[in-house]
Amino acid sequence: DSVGAQAEYIRHGLNFETFLKNVNRYLDEVDANSVSFINTVNCLSITGLPGFIDMVRDLRAKHSQTFQRVWFDTPILHYPPWQSIRVLPERYQDLLAESIRYMSKYPETRETRLRGFKDFEIAKLERVLALMKQPLAPKELERQRADFFYFFREHDRRRGTDFHRTFPEMADFWELCQRAAKNHEMMESPS
Repeated sequence: DSVGAQAEYIRHGLNFETFLKNVNRYLDEVDANSVSFINTVNCLSITGLPGFIDMVRDLRAKHSQTFQRVWFDTPILHYPPWQSIRVLPERYQDLLAESIRYMSKYPETRETRLRGFKDFEIAKLERVLALMKQPLAPKELERQRADFFYFFREHDRRRGTDFHRTFPEMADFWELCQRAAKNHEMMESPS
C-alpha cells in the first residue's frame, strides 16, 4: 500500500527492506514468473503513492526485459469507511493527480512496452481520483474522521507506533481528525 516505514505502519509486522530484497531475489532467480502488487488504496496510501510507483517502475526496468514480470493493481478500500480516501481533505486529490500525471509521462509504448505504465493502470488511478472527489455528507465526514483519530491513536498506543513520525506530511489531516473527535465527544457528553 506504500513503501518504507509507511508500508510497515499500514501492514504491521512487515519489514519493507526484507520484502523488497526478497522480491528482487525471486525475480532474479525465477525466470518464467512474475509478481503482482495489490495496493489497496486508502487514506494512508496516497502520500506514499509516488514512492510505490517509482518502486514498480524500477522493478520493471530491472526485471521486465522479455515479458511483463512486475504487475500492480489499485483496488479501492471501502471498509472501514474511516480509512477510505473520501475522508481526506481536498489537497490530497492534488497529490493523487500528480501521481497520475507522473505515470502518464511514462506510457507503455513500443519502446517501453515492458517498463512503461499501461493505460488501464492509469485509468484505475483516475477512477480513484473520481471517487475522492465525491464528497461525504458533513456529519458523516466528521464521524469518519473522528473514528480515524480514535483508531490510530489506539493503534499507536497498542503497537508502539507513531503516526506523526511515520506520516509527518499528514499532520493537517491528523489535526482535522483530532478536532472531529473533540467535536464528537462534546456532542456525546451530557450537559
